[in-house]
Amino acid sequence: GRPFAPPPPAAPAELPAYSSGTKKDGRPDGSAWVVPSRCPHSCSARGRCLRTPASPSPGGGRRLDEASYRCVCVDGAFGDGCESICSNDCFNGCSGHGTCVHGWCQCDAGWYGVDCSDAAGLQYRRSALSTDPMQFGDGTTRAQLSVLPATLRPHLRRLRRSVYVYQMPASVNRAAEAWMWRQWGKDAGRGCDPVHNRRIYSAQSHFDAHLLHDDFTRTLDPKRASLFYVPLFLNQRVPWGADLNASMSRALQYIRTRHPWWNASSGRDHVWFVFGERQTCLVPPEIAKASIIVGHWGDEDCMSPDKDVVVPTITPVQHDYPRFVQGRDGTHSLQRSMRGSAELPLGRSGPLVFFAGGITSFGASQDNLRKGGIDSQEKQEKWLKRVTADRCARPDVSCRQVYSMGVRQAIWREKLYAEPDMRIVSAGVPDYFDVVTKARFCIHTEGNGWGARVVDYMAMECLPLMVNDRMIFPYANVLPWEDFAIHLRKDQIPALAATVRNISQRRQEEMRTALRLYKAGFVWWRPDGAAYEFTLAALGQRVEQLGLGRAARQARARS
Repeated sequence: GRPFAPPPPAAPAELPAYSSGTKKDGRPDGSAWVVPSRCPHSCSARGRCLRTPASPSPGGGRRLDEASYRCVCVDGAFGDGCESICSNDCFNGCSGHGTCVHGWCQCDAGWYGVDCSDAAGLQYRRSALSTDPMQFGDGTTRAQLSVLPATLRPHLRRLRRSVYVYQMPASVNRAAEAWMWRQWGKDAGRGCDPVHNRRIYSAQSHFDAHLLHDDFTRTLDPKRASLFYVPLFLNQRVPWGADLNASMSRALQYIRTRHPWWNASSGRDHVWFVFGERQTCLVPPEIAKASIIVGHWGDEDCMSPDKDVVVPTITPVQHDYPRFVQGRDGTHSLQRSMRGSAELPLGRSGPLVFFAGGITSFGASQDNLRKGGIDSQEKQEKWLKRVTADRCARPDVSCRQVYSMGVRQAIWREKLYAEPDMRIVSAGVPDYFDVVTKARFCIHTEGNGWGARVVDYMAMECLPLMVNDRMIFPYANVLPWEDFAIHLRKDQIPALAATVRNISQRRQEEMRTALRLYKAGFVWWRPDGAAYEFTLAALGQRVEQLGLGRAARQARARS
């Protein structure tokens, strides 16, 4: 981050204390606000000094330590003495019309909106506003029809100037940040955490920032809208999780009491983006039943295949823009492999089937490499013994609440790692990019939460071999998955080897030709990625399917 120190504003009297405690403002019992001079740097005029009582001795007698004093910083400041704020972690860099303060913009006069991209009475193009290429890549934020396959373009056209984005007050759309401070303790949020550095959780930030700058899709007139987007920015300061119920319920209460649009449609035309692993299962029931949920975890127990939209996440090998472009070692990167695979012949001669990742638990990914790229016989037998004793590793047993839903365990139990034309490894491999660009089929399963590998497979043109039950695939409502992927249920794992061996070389080439039409939709980073446009196309299809277009707008106009 890049700390800077402009003249600080005085801390407001009603400053919230986002820390653990039981008081209304978050203070622990027995604590009290005291004069700033008792704290480091007098809290730099960006916070209030909190005195916390000393701890009593275990026997209840005299105290073992003295009372402590610490700063509770005003929103946007951090450090022991509230001495720092950040200038590089706001959506779209505040569009060149505001000051970034630790994740949130303070807009210049005449400009407003979470990224300062709105202005009353001015004629301008949002796409011409200032952006930071390090946040979302080197390319336009505006939706581009040309990056979509011809079959998807009508769905995007349907959203032309028809998505209304609510303006939410800080008391609503920063509720998740307040939760984060309580959940993760006093060190949460201390330091600059740029919005583009949220690793696999940052797809929501990409979508939000593109939409805020999108002249093609956005409308400022709610009567023209086919969809109403509720921007909660749940991962703006919360990379690992959020109190979805409280944040979303508060937002719902706000929009239904301050605006007529939720009540007019009972929420059917409202869109909520939910990031996080399995977090689509935490959406408040009223919202989940009524609205369109956009998220990564496509469990049919939590998302509806008839109205919701599953979108790809961002994978560890591309968790920020430098990693996407340059890779970890400066040689191999997803961008290079994505571009290079498009130049390769459609036919491949690498492993028939490839998979590398944890078998029974999280942690054995591309951040935890298997030296040499293969498992020793001792390692193979270790995992085989473990999964043989595990009932959930049986292909005929459904265990949806365990790691990988038992799928990876069942694959190992079937000893597919011993097949001579397959490469199945129980951890990441050092030649990951090389092998994925040569392999013919690559296994995708869920892990601790969503499975992210399908993103890499699509980008590098390894035909996805999807092995799961009752999971909605990304863009399932607009993509013909049967044209470029194979799907097997868990109970079909014993037939996996025979199934893929029966797919001819010609058919594989036809599938890879189809895959090339859609691979850009699985990457968010510009200029290679078109996940923003694919997401809009999927939403546009829902508009048509659910009857949320022109007729709905005309009905609102008459009301």
